[in-house]
Amino acid sequence: MGLSAGRNWLLGAGATIPKQNSKMRKVSTRRAALALILVVATFVAGDTVLADKASQVITIVAFGDSTTATRRTVKKVYADRLPVVLKVSGIEAKVINAGVGGSHSGRLTDNARHNRRHALDRIDDAVRNLNPDIVVVQFGWNDSWIDSDEENASSRIPVDKYATNLTQIVDTLRKDGARVILMTPNRPRSTIDDWRVARTQQYVRAVRNLADEKRILLVDVWREYERFAKQPGQSADDLLLDSVHPNDKGHELVAKINSGLEARLWVR
Repeated sequence: MGLSAGRNWLLGAGATIPKQNSKMRKVSTRRAALALILVVATFVAGDTVLADKASQVITIVAFGDSTTATRRTVKKVYADRLPVVLKVSGIEAKVINAGVGGSHSGRLTDNARHNRRHALDRIDDAVRNLNPDIVVVQFGWNDSWIDSDEENASSRIPVDKYATNLTQIVDTLRKDGARVILMTPNRPRSTIDDWRVARTQQYVRAVRNLADEKRILLVDVWREYERFAKQPGQSADDLLLDSVHPNDKGHELVAKINSGLEARLWVR
């Protein structure tokens, strides 16, 4: 399970990994988590193998929108679950949730539908000033959303601008010395209009392409929801609270995948 160039670097959900036998394919969440944990010891960041830091308390920031932020209707979002699942791998972690509902990847001046500080407005004080070791970045639904019922209307943030924003976020954090994990938006509920789904898929592809270009780890939540839905008696809707927000089951799935990647980033 060693690494090679291209998509094999993207060892999140939906990544290129060796084929599993039929028994291992029975439970999607378990398969993804195990596949990631198996390669904990072999991660190479650029040309530098990380030293053994398992005895330290690491700082992780979950940077995103309402799919990251805490919610009254969810007992524990993925950021709340990470310290527990990482501890199983012997890693002590302080996880800070920097998710803000309504946030897109840019600045308020880019789109002011939600009057708040957006990703590039708040990256310094919400993320960089905390000196994180690892940052998990997930934006997309607020960027791709169309505020009318016109199929061909503009998204709040055009997809090329979205890719530029994410690139700036990634480059800034890596220059600071943080390790970055990108996450795609999750798949929405089946009742969402197909044209809205198709629009957001453009943004999902932009995240995949950036992760491939920058050779950084990707949690492909969109594909993992699809994989989950292929299991008998399961639907991606089972992972959702409403149209687009994960419920506790959805956050549990994402926490397990992230924990494997973060362990892999931190432990040689």
